[in-house]
Order: sequence, then structure tokens, then C-alpha cells
Amino acid sequence: MKIYVLDPISDEACSLMAETHTVIRWDDPAAANWPEDADAIINRTKLTTGDQIRAAKNLKLIVKHGIGVDHIDLDAARDCGVAVCNTPGTNAQPVAELTVMAAIAAARNATAAERALRLGKAGEPFNWRGGEIAGKRIGLVGLGNIGRKVAPMFSHGFGCSVAAVDPYIGEEVFAALSVRHCETLEAMLPEIDILSLHCPLTAETRHMLNATTLALLPKGALLINTARGGIVDDIALADALESGHLNAAALDVFESEPVDPSHRLLSLPNVVATPHIGGHSHESGRRSGMAVVDTVLDALDGNPPRNRIV
Repeated sequence: MKIYVLDPISDEACSLMAETHTVIRWDDPAAANWPEDADAIINRTKLTTGDQIRAAKNLKLIVKHGIGVDHIDLDAARDCGVAVCNTPGTNAQPVAELTVMAAIAAARNATAAERALRLGKAGEPFNWRGGEIAGKRIGLVGLGNIGRKVAPMFSHGFGCSVAAVDPYIGEEVFAALSVRHCETLEAMLPEIDILSLHCPLTAETRHMLNATTLALLPKGALLINTARGGIVDDIALADALESGHLNAAALDVFESEPVDPSHRLLSLPNVVATPHIGGHSHESGRRSGMAVVDTVLDALDGNPPRNRIV
């Protein structure tokens, strides 16, 4: 069968699939024509539209290399009987590590200090004093694979108290992690110093953080987003940062990606920004690639697709 790999993944994963199937890689011009004859596609970031799915008469399977599937038309896939799967947990560790790094960088004014240093304008180090993470109150939105790694990093590593909101996670998970269970986002926000997002982008979570909810955070709070850009209203966030209500934000994701260099948030000195690199480490690349191989080959052999979403 024909497997189209639309984004770069590990060469090892491609080689393993090529042992039993025809693999068309992202760097082959033919990859753009996948709706013509693809039996399966592997997708990291490429927009997969309903028109493409409906035109792909041989398509049986879409596998996301990673977690989020907000760039895939799930309704069209469901209507066409195309299975959509992902690879949960394979990139949780690097996202969790980036989250902690981002929180420290935001708290310590790292981006602004580095820019000043490179321009020869750093001046007196005392002027770059920032805040510490130790002992702060952490709030997590989402306690899935990534949130469950982030929570102990803050609690055990920095002595932070951790609260979380996640209506889809059982009480036993909160208890096992010693995380305080908040029933609603609105109840949690006034009681935390650092808010970190670890939920998918859905109709329910789009612009969950907006002018109204951001105003509930204590003055001087930090916002960390290593999840999806659309969860936060960029305009409201920029307003909160410029007004001084929020002390800083660290963003690995934006509402529109790749983000325009002229984006308002990128002009702010109290924003630490990275280009959606959270899940991408050498180790996670191999884990995700191997999970993709297992999912694709198993499904094309006629077995029930693993980690099926639709």
C-alpha cells in the first residue's frame, strides 16, 4: 500500500515502513498529490482539509505524529470512514521540560536580558532581577500525559503547590500527584501565580483564556502556553502584558503558525517565545516515529487502529 509522510519524521521510521509498503516522503514532490492514491498518511503539522479527505478514495488511515489533531478535519474523516489516530505520550517529556524552562525564563526576564546583552546594553546585573519559581502557586489546565509530568517537576523540584482543572480526569489521578482539584478554571485562576496550559484545542477550549479570564489572575502572574495557540486570545494576552496585569508570558504556540515576525506579542519585552518546539527532541522524535510505524503497519494489516480518535 502507499503511505504518504507529509512532514519530516525519523528516517528509521520511514525505512521500516518501506520494507513492506511504498513510502512517499515529504521531500518528494509527489507528496503534495497524496489524495490521488494514498492508503495512509502520516501528518505532523500539515493542514488536512475535508476536501482532501473526500477526494482521497483509497484513504483508510491518518496518523498524527504527536498529539493535537486540530489541523485535521475530523468530521470529514468520520463521514468518509477514515480512521484518525495519534501517538499520545511520546512527546510528553520534552514538552514538560520546555514548560519548566519557559517558566524560569519568563520569571527571570531572560529574553529581554539576552537581547540587551547582545546589544551591549545589559548594564548593571542588579537591574535584571526577576522572580523565583520556588514556593509559587502553580495552576495547570489539563492533567493528561504532559500535565502529569509537569506537576511533580514543580512540586518536587521547586516546592510549589500545584492545582489543576481537568473535567475528564478522575479524582484518583489528582490524589496520586498531590494536586489540588479545582472544579472550574474561574475558581482556580485567582489563587495561582503561574498558569500553564496542557489541554487540546477544541471548540470548548478555544479562547478559554480571554480578557475576562485573564483578569481573574492575580496581578504579576505568569502565563505559560506549550499547548495550542488558539486556547489564548492573543489580543487579550497582549493587552494584559502591556498593562502590567501579567508580569510575563512564555509562548511556544500562537493562534496562527508559523507566527508572523511582526506579531504584536513578539514585540513585547516580557514575552519569551519559541517556534512550537516543545515536543521535538531527538529522543521524542524516535519514540513518535516508532509509534507511528506500529500504528500504520498494524492498521494496514487489518487490525483495529491504535489510539483511534475517530
